[in-house]
Amino acid sequence: MSNCPRLVRTNSANLGCVPRPSCPQRSSSFTHLKCRPAPRKDGTEWESLSQELANAFLITARISEAHPAAALLSCRDVESLRRELAPCGRWEEGAYTRVKLVAGNGYDVMLLCWSPGSSSPVHGHSDAATEVKSNCFMLILEGELTETQYAWPGGVGRVLGFTSQRKLVCGTTGYINDSIGVHKVANTSAKRAISLHVYAPGWTAAPTYDEPSVDAAGCLIEDTGWGDF
Repeated sequence: MSNCPRLVRTNSANLGCVPRPSCPQRSSSFTHLKCRPAPRKDGTEWESLSQELANAFLITARISEAHPAAALLSCRDVESLRRELAPCGRWEEGAYTRVKLVAGNGYDVMLLCWSPGSSSPVHGHSDAATEVKSNCFMLILEGELTETQYAWPGGVGRVLGFTSQRKLVCGTTGYINDSIGVHKVANTSAKRAISLHVYAPGWTAAPTYDEPSVDAAGCLIEDTGWGDF
């Protein structure tokens, strides 16, 4: 029997814990968000969050950093959420994995497990097949991750500029889309890390790029194709 938390019924399609192949994962150009804690519904922290997210995307499909999903993630009891969702995770040495928790109406929720030393490629946030731009809201549930961000190159063969690098500790929330830039996320620590991602809309693959030198003022990058992460 699965140890995954029971999901409440919503107007979206809850898939439970569905293992996904190991693949590069994605994270955001992270901004701390604040809100008033929402009243706790009956049930678990995850049941409450999954229902509230379904309601938020029914209320508005206009996605931005100000979407209610951002505030919902920033108000969580992170330790309770980590404890409930950790059994759904899948671990591979030296890699990170993704597990789809919800396939909703206009959004997906993924649980990402980062082993020490794992890293995503430099990537944007678009769908390979449809070219529809996606958005990512993220909450770190355990450990810490390092995000390296680059100015959006504007096309294949353009100069990509290093922008910033920072540690993202447990409890950090954030948001990114292609208008912000491209980035990579890595677990450079000796401990495991777990993050929760809300993609709106959901997508199957995104563009990846050769990693430029981070200590250069600007460097050439080439599109290496599309990757699922």
